[in-house]
Amino acid sequence: MELRQLHYLIAIADEGNLGRAATRLYVSRPALSYALRRLETELGIRLFDRHSGGVTATAAGLDVLSEARRTVVQAERITAAAERHRRAASGVLRVGFEASGAGELTTRARAEFARRHPGVRVEPKRFDWGQEAEAVRDGRVDVAFVWVPLTDVEPLKVALAWPTGGGSPPVDGFAAVVREPAG
Repeated sequence: MELRQLHYLIAIADEGNLGRAATRLYVSRPALSYALRRLETELGIRLFDRHSGGVTATAAGLDVLSEARRTVVQAERITAAAERHRRAASGVLRVGFEASGAGELTTRARAEFARRHPGVRVEPKRFDWGQEAEAVRDGRVDVAFVWVPLTDVEPLKVALAWPTGGGSPPVDGFAAVVREPAG
């Protein structure tokens, strides 16, 4: 069984007519009729009663249709999840650092990040001492390497920040000062 067949089944049920369903799906009516017969044969049940006005789902057809709708929705969720990760893997990560303290840690972290996320371009942003946290707060950078304690800034939680929309964080191995006060 293919996802395409489930889309066909749903369109036939929604339209109640093979001709209208074929038009909606941009396929010929004979091709749609053939696909329906093949699906019914594969499943071993009749999904629709055919009559002069069109088609009506059988009891078995209604059960199968309900599962088909759920399956199509789940397939759309899978596509959306993959798209979120594709977008995350082909973006830009703005990294703040204090020039004199950047050193080997940032170099190693950037190299590891580049290895894990080759589609993401890292844009390093240099800041004067203590300005990295403020840059995260006001959105000039996505993450930052900071020296602690920060004397002129209220205490903050140190966490990994990533865009909303779910999924795994795209910046493994980086810690960022986020906008949430500690406590």
